[in-house]
Amino acid sequence: MIFITKNFKSLLIAILFGLQISFSQSFVPYYATVADQCSQTNITSNLTEYEALGLKRRGTVQLQNTLDWLKNKYLGFGYAAAQLQEYSFTYTGSTAICKNLEVTKIGTLYPTTFIIICGHYDSIGGTGTNDNGSGLVSILEIARLLKDIPTEYSIKFINFSGEEDGLKGSQNYVSSVVNATNPKMNIRLVFNLDEVGGVANLTNNTITCERDTSTPTTNNAASN
Repeated sequence: MIFITKNFKSLLIAILFGLQISFSQSFVPYYATVADQCSQTNITSNLTEYEALGLKRRGTVQLQNTLDWLKNKYLGFGYAAAQLQEYSFTYTGSTAICKNLEVTKIGTLYPTTFIIICGHYDSIGGTGTNDNGSGLVSILEIARLLKDIPTEYSIKFINFSGEEDGLKGSQNYVSSVVNATNPKMNIRLVFNLDEVGGVANLTNNTITCERDTSTPTTNNAASN
């Protein structure tokens, strides 16, 4: 499995438009400048480390080790411990405790409106190098690049667990965090990064972007 920096840059520029970085929207070259700072070395190194952590099934030491690894990454980027929040949960049919990790970066103009950049860190049947190590290291690199850049909207980087068991982590986050917030959490856009790697020796020059069209609401208009 390989990761193409060019594709990552295109993905990051799309996210920057959604964030409306606190510079003129017409100053598009600035987005490219930020994207140009992405590091293939960082991406490859993080993916190699993630793979080495092994199979990350619910209730395993490897899954907890991956969570600890993630927290250390964010802290190493300069995020404060107070910006990191763990949400523990269980679900029907399992006694294993799963944990979602949320990292919040407050926006300058709309601190209570959030852009969510998310992906899962658990795996089943293997190390999860592509599913979803590729998405996870993308989130880490985006978090690193945006750490000291002011954004109009707040950002939540969310790393889900229990997704390979039927989307349990994201479902729990919606029910226990998004809907439980008073008032309900105001979400502008969600970027869910999953399996964004490529295959060695093949042409990997595209990333597929999909929209939720099964239950369209007025909120979907923001992704047009």
